[in-house]
Amino acid sequence: MKRLILWFALVATAFGVAATKLMPVSIDELFVAADVVAIVQITEGSVIRNGATECGVRYRAQVIDVLKGANREMSIEFGRVEGYEIGTRYLIFLAADGKRYDPLASTNSDAIRAGYDYEKKCANKWPRLNLVHSGTSAFRISWYEEKWKSSRAAVIRPDVVDIPKAGYGGTTEKHEYPTYDGSVYVSLDDLVKHLSRVFKK
Repeated sequence: MKRLILWFALVATAFGVAATKLMPVSIDELFVAADVVAIVQITEGSVIRNGATECGVRYRAQVIDVLKGANREMSIEFGRVEGYEIGTRYLIFLAADGKRYDPLASTNSDAIRAGYDYEKKCANKWPRLNLVHSGTSAFRISWYEEKWKSSRAAVIRPDVVDIPKAGYGGTTEKHEYPTYDGSVYVSLDDLVKHLSRVFKK
């Protein structure tokens, strides 16, 4: 089936010198821009369609822990970006009613125009809550070994989020646990404590 180029794919990845490209953002900026920040577990997903047009994926998730704007043990829907795994936990940053936080490093008018056309066809089918950042603002939660113990971590891409060299706490080292795609493991406990301080500012 022919797929339209999705807006989030257009702005998230540099396809050449003329492509639209996002600037890395801080985790603090994502937190401030988001309406909902929570640790969730994906329970189901379904393709969103508007006639013959595929409009991404609608996910349902169980809220495990809340940092901003939701209630524990509630179920929420969010959508558009595909590729998230059923049964997996994520730290997600969501915005309501079509808001996005997408600082651009470079622009391509054709890509932006295609994104607007896509939104016109799909926006009325999308859930109210969507990822606040088009690169990604849903970070998979995994386990990693550190000093003979297992710890929870958020897997974050440094090209999307500008991680401080000192990390977010005493146990976080930005470059200590790189993954195959360049993502790094960031201690979830450190990150949650950091975001709690941001919330209190």
